[in-house]
Amino acid sequence: ATEIFYEESVLSLLKKSPLRTMDPDEADVFVPPIPMTRTLCAVHKKKRWRAAFATLINHPIFRKHGGQHHLLIALSFPLFREDNGSSVPLRPLYEHLVNMTLVQSWDQNGVSKAINDGYDFHEYQ
Repeated sequence: ATEIFYEESVLSLLKKSPLRTMDPDEADVFVPPIPMTRTLCAVHKKKRWRAAFATLINHPIFRKHGGQHHLLIALSFPLFREDNGSSVPLRPLYEHLVNMTLVQSWDQNGVSKAINDGYDFHEYQ
């Protein structure tokens, strides 16, 4: 449950970042807004998960870069284990995800503090 909160918090925070651009030609990194833990662990969201990944891997920008420059946030490490019991099989996606960067952990206390303190991310510009 904690992973779900942090994944969604970080995705929300990134949407508000002053570093965000809507111009793909200016972007260095693409972060698909897929809350992995919530989406993959919920049986009733199987269709949404498939639609999200179909949209991602067929998107012109993803195809142009072959997944490079894409960052996927997935904090629940068992999601990528073969014996994870997930309702959604991941193996068919591996060939598409091989060039993506996968974020599986970070300083959750630091992220939480930054979110709660309204951290000014302009210093990274």
